[in-house]
Amino acid sequence: MYLIWSILNVALYVYFLYLLVGYVSIGRKVLPKNRFRPLAAILLIVGVVQLLTPEDKDKKSNSFDIDVSYAGELPKSTRSVEILFEDNFSLDIKGWITLAKTSDNVYIATRTNSSLIGFISGFEWEYRSLMVTNFDENKEGQYSGHGSLKWNLLGVNFYTEGKNLDGTFKVEERE
Repeated sequence: MYLIWSILNVALYVYFLYLLVGYVSIGRKVLPKNRFRPLAAILLIVGVVQLLTPEDKDKKSNSFDIDVSYAGELPKSTRSVEILFEDNFSLDIKGWITLAKTSDNVYIATRTNSSLIGFISGFEWEYRSLMVTNFDENKEGQYSGHGSLKWNLLGVNFYTEGKNLDGTFKVEERE
């Protein structure tokens, strides 16, 4: 379904560009002369409004620093663990956790971030939170969090899908 939505978005953008260039160069003749004329006009208007709307400068980042309460001083050396939250044919939701290893060989998460990767036309990922807990003696940790996948059509949000992110990851020791 993600692939179909992305292809639909690309097709609508291409058709919008055709209408825009045609309308500027030859005028109203570019609009179809059938029952789809009102839809083409609406697409042209929505597309122009989206072009003229300024981008939100205060857009939330998909990266969070974690407030760590630790009695000792955190080491400066860190490592990142990559996690595949969701694997789909056309797009993936990936995350990264930055860990610090303390002097008593305990891992503490200090930063997390997440992003969409792949053919993501028409999608926007809003990462809300991720909690890292329960490191065991096998250097395995658990994570739990959530985010929102927004389904956009020409930049207009049509649907917001909540995603729960739960699982485990393993920290590989460097040699």
